[in-house]
Amino acid sequence: MNMQQDLRGIKIDFLSGTLERGGAERQLWYMTRVCVQAKMRVRVLTLNRGGPYERMLRDEGVPVLWVGQPRSRFHRLWSIIRQTRAHRPHCIHSAHFYSNLYAVCAARLCGAADIGAIRTDVVHEVSTMPFLGRAGVHLPRYLVANSAQAIETLRARGLRKRSLFLLENGVDTEKFSPAEPNDDDPRAQTEICFVCAGSCASQKRIDLFLSALTQVRKSGYPRVRGIVAGDGPLRGVLQRQARELGLGEDAVQFLGEVGDIQEVYRKADVCVLTSDYEGMPNVVLEAMACGLPVVATAVGAVPDLLTDSVNGYVVERGNVTMLADRLRRLVQDPRLCREMGQRARSSVKTRFSLAALSARAISLYTSILAREGSRGRSWPALRR
Repeated sequence: MNMQQDLRGIKIDFLSGTLERGGAERQLWYMTRVCVQAKMRVRVLTLNRGGPYERMLRDEGVPVLWVGQPRSRFHRLWSIIRQTRAHRPHCIHSAHFYSNLYAVCAARLCGAADIGAIRTDVVHEVSTMPFLGRAGVHLPRYLVANSAQAIETLRARGLRKRSLFLLENGVDTEKFSPAEPNDDDPRAQTEICFVCAGSCASQKRIDLFLSALTQVRKSGYPRVRGIVAGDGPLRGVLQRQARELGLGEDAVQFLGEVGDIQEVYRKADVCVLTSDYEGMPNVVLEAMACGLPVVATAVGAVPDLLTDSVNGYVVERGNVTMLADRLRRLVQDPRLCREMGQRARSSVKTRFSLAALSARAISLYTSILAREGSRGRSWPALRR
């Protein structure tokens, strides 16, 4: 039986902690689109009501069910179990690490394959909640990570090879595309803009971005400016830091949460990622798709995405001096900046388009269902 051709009718329940604007949620949205195109039957169960991706999923015809009404974990779990036992999905696929255990329990009670998610580097995910974190890693029958670095860490922690899958992120390279050149724009001749996109949270280390921006401006490039696109608990702290560094509104803008982030990329010249840890950052993929060179810390999948000095620069984590030096190189050589950006888009289109994601996702579900079938599990939709 060619299971690659028999996924039509397979039922997938995705379990998501939230449908707010974030990288995991965007990838969930892409995955549901892939499944719908493959004629699979998908639903999304969410622990939190609302969020922009709830509307977008419904617009695509994907049912979204809120299962987060009860406050206690036990009652939430029971709500999930009731929904999944009624639907009888073939797979329950967790979209966030913290929903892995819900997926495991529900799947075991309704006879589905449980698929857990690893979105960052494993170490952080386990350290934030030691007992539940270890359970969230070791209990899922199948575990899907979005970076090869996370897979290596999981294997080092003793997980079986057969239970681990790499599913790298995808990006819509039609939506995220370069801006049309505008030779009449006076800013293009006098300014260069760095964008740092992401939550104003501690892991993103936007404080390093502000420090590096200050160093570049003080080294003879006062027309360089920065954009911080994102909101979060440290936004006020970062704005105070900017003022203390002498970065006025002409030097750095804090945009808060942005709906159409691709428009921000199109107004920028370079994307900067200063995180302490990541999985496979959507920000890097999206900026590259928009034709921007990226200067990013060597965390998660960044070394796999960026070839240093070819389509961007990879810098040591926490090294502000090195970060400022690489940014200065791009300011000094606009031609190099453009060429790196062109190579960045080319590499993303080849490897991380939605078509490439579709092939990887179909392969993932085909492999998991084949393994479940070899264990004697019954898959009604596969017996046609």
